[in-house]
Amino acid sequence: MAHIFRLLGGSAFSSLFLLLPIIPASAANVLAQGPCSYFDGGCMSFSNGTNPIPVVRSFTFNMPAAGKALVRFDGTMQCAADASGDDETVIDLSSQIVQFASSVPTYTGPGGNRYAMRLPVNSVAYGKSAAVNLAASRMVNFTTGGNKAVFFKFNPLRMDLLTSCVVFAAAFTVETFP
Repeated sequence: MAHIFRLLGGSAFSSLFLLLPIIPASAANVLAQGPCSYFDGGCMSFSNGTNPIPVVRSFTFNMPAAGKALVRFDGTMQCAADASGDDETVIDLSSQIVQFASSVPTYTGPGGNRYAMRLPVNSVAYGKSAAVNLAASRMVNFTTGGNKAVFFKFNPLRMDLLTSCVVFAAAFTVETFP
């Protein structure tokens, strides 16, 4: 009896392998860019007087065909209150992975985040600061293949006087799926 089950099991197992070649393979393609170039201690910086804030980083990649791309952005940011006084200052930013350099980022959209912080100010120049993780991801559906671009942007919701931020190690990773 055990011999019959082994024969049937082996036959079913062999049949499964015969079906595998007809199952289409969907190969993912992973593309990554290196960290941004540093100048003046970081990748880019902006302050309360910078509006609009320039594109933090962009990435152009090839979509082999219509399909989806999982887009991930990684980096860090250090924001500081450069003022003296006894009050707190506010930095409130939205960010988003967008498909067009002209897009206004919103934290409620795909790949969006909000960074709201209150920084206490003291009598020392370059008062308190906050470290921020910029990790974001977004699934993008492309109806055609070819060269595609994505952008990581900020929109200042509120930046009090004498506040500034510096971005570090900004980079995109994209995984395409046909």
